Amino acid sequence: GRNVMEEIGYIPWSFSIPDERHDAAWSYLKREDCFRAPWGITTAQRSSPLYRNTRSPHECQWNGPVWPFATTQTLNGMIRLLQEREPETVNKEDYLSRGKHRYQSGPVRGRENRRGRTAQTDLARYAAGHQTHHPDTADPESGKYHECRI
Repeated sequence: GRNVMEEIGYIPWSFSIPDERHDAAWSYLKREDCFRAPWGITTAQRSSPLYRNTRSPHECQWNGPVWPFATTQTLNGMIRLLQEREPETVNKEDYLSRGKHRYQSGPVRGRENRRGRTAQTDLARYAAGHQTHHPDTADPESGKYHECRI
């Protein structure tokens, strides 16, 4: 089938929508066949046959790269969940572990890039999620920032 789990499915927790019956979904963040990758949370399930599909002509790939904005949305949902209850499937150590990957894969502070922008400018753009990176290597996917207005 074409069904695949996507990271966007964690957004409802940011708004306290799911109840305890759905907390098991957080276990997928810890599984390498689902969303766990060496350099962050993938946007799509790693075990799907369509994971990292390169046949799409569109430059914005939602099929597996780590997208910082999506990771931030997921972590926001996790924060909200942990503030409300203590599920068996996720805890604050999981949050710190995933958050560490989110920060480490960002631009290096204190350097000026080839465009002459400071790291803080890049960090602001990066935090807004303008560049995806490979989940296993942390290499930038496109070598350029997606031009989105912030």
